[in-house]
Amino acid sequence: MAQVAVEVIGGRELRKALNEVGGAANDELIALHKRMAQMVLDRALPNIPMRSGKLKKSAKAVGTKASARVQIGKKALPYAGVIHYGNPRRNIKPQPFLTNALEEVDEIVVSQYRREIAALVRRYGLEPF
Repeated sequence: MAQVAVEVIGGRELRKALNEVGGAANDELIALHKRMAQMVLDRALPNIPMRSGKLKKSAKAVGTKASARVQIGKKALPYAGVIHYGNPRRNIKPQPFLTNALEEVDEIVVSQYRREIAALVRRYGLEPF
């Protein structure tokens, strides 16, 4: 499935500085990334097509030190990409529920992310970033 990415300038340096601080700082960054992914997922959930409900149940927000991701589908549900992007050869129309959700909340998520990263930097005395 295609990925949409936002590059955080100084992200690598921030992660390095948080590693040096240790412990809770890394946990806070992971939790922040998961919250950002959850904002997108919350917008997408009502629009995920349902037959059995398995696709919707497979959706989850994931945060790591370096990324925020929404995962939908898994090895046992390989059709997530086909549902989302369609397949013209099989006459399956795209239903871009995740891309649409991201477009709807991208400015909100980026704004919230900036505020929370700035607060994290201040909390751990990592100025200037």
